[in-house]
Amino acid sequence: ARLPDGVDEIAPSLGGVYLRLDPLKADHAAIETQLAALLTGELSGLGLAGARRWTVPAVFGGGAGPDLDAVAAAVGLDAAAAVAELVARPLRVMAIGFAPGLPYMGILPERWDIPRNTALTPRVPAGGVVVAVRQAIIFPADTPTGWWHVGQTGFRGFRPEAAEPFLLGPGDEVVLRPVPEDELRALL
Repeated sequence: ARLPDGVDEIAPSLGGVYLRLDPLKADHAAIETQLAALLTGELSGLGLAGARRWTVPAVFGGGAGPDLDAVAAAVGLDAAAAVAELVARPLRVMAIGFAPGLPYMGILPERWDIPRNTALTPRVPAGGVVVAVRQAIIFPADTPTGWWHVGQTGFRGFRPEAAEPFLLGPGDEVVLRPVPEDELRALL
């Protein structure tokens, strides 16, 4: 929404943003100053163009999130406190990748900097909420993974039949709302 003069294109990634500059219009020093000013504030105050906020009901633990207890122990909390911390604030979609419609969301608090599981889970179902390395993902399809499966949603991030097949985009915010399993089933 606030591109500096001379910036023709932006492309976000997990760890940065690529800027394509017009060499005939770009004032590098002015662009650097404007970008530094943007980065001093909270990301939520950037006014990201087209960003939306989504509320996604999710069930955590049990069969819907078999790794929740292990993740809670790894972050030094009990399961209820881990869920409360995970859902306490919106998660920013940092990038879409690996699979169509798969959102990398974060950044979670520092204690959530847990490595991926060393064992491969052969199948996490579509809508699975997984965590690792201070990020959360909602799988758009059944997927094998090394990420920790902590919850389940009915959210479909990839809808190939739709005019816009990717439901989420970089900059969007996702609020995970814990619900009982019967409420989630009723929504599906």
